[in-house]
Amino acid sequence: MVSKFIYRQEVVSIIQLKQSIFDYTNHEIYIISAQWQKKRWGFIATWVIPLTLMGESRRFLIAVSPLNTTWPAIEHTRELAIQMLAQHQAELVVPFGTTASLHQDKFDGLQMNPRSHLPVIEGCVGYIESRVVAIIKSDQAPGRRLVISESKKTVTTHTQGKGNLIPLSTRELPNLLSKSDLHTLAQYKQQMHDSSYFS
Repeated sequence: MVSKFIYRQEVVSIIQLKQSIFDYTNHEIYIISAQWQKKRWGFIATWVIPLTLMGESRRFLIAVSPLNTTWPAIEHTRELAIQMLAQHQAELVVPFGTTASLHQDKFDGLQMNPRSHLPVIEGCVGYIESRVVAIIKSDQAPGRRLVISESKKTVTTHTQGKGNLIPLSTRELPNLLSKSDLHTLAQYKQQMHDSSYFS
């Protein structure tokens, strides 16, 4: 009986570890955007990884679902903008993370950055205009496309004389959203679990 009890405790501990391991991480939150067919496209991403840290032209790895309605715009134009959100932009996570660009213009009503020909929201920590240099597909992981992009233009807030902004990240997000937005995200998470809907 004692051994079974200890075993059950170990199983519970492993399950809890699997559920909470990412609670120890803190990822910046981005909007990935593109312009295609006279329409603006964009979605929320946390899976943006720098592949190079030195040099004028830097490369990034971005994971995108092919079911994401922004994906065709990226695939056809081979161009995208990576914009790091600031904490005061937390309210953008729900519209950009839970609705499809195909059904509405998520950028409508927002102040846009006139210095970029791609959809970039004014007030973000910074943005990178980049071109797609490679798209990695795998039959063993059909639910994702790995996009390698190379920067063409990088702009951060201090270069525009706006001072320092605090990046929005996954750990702080729950404290910055309203109860209504948190409820919407929870519902969307369940919808994602039950279907193949992507923004």
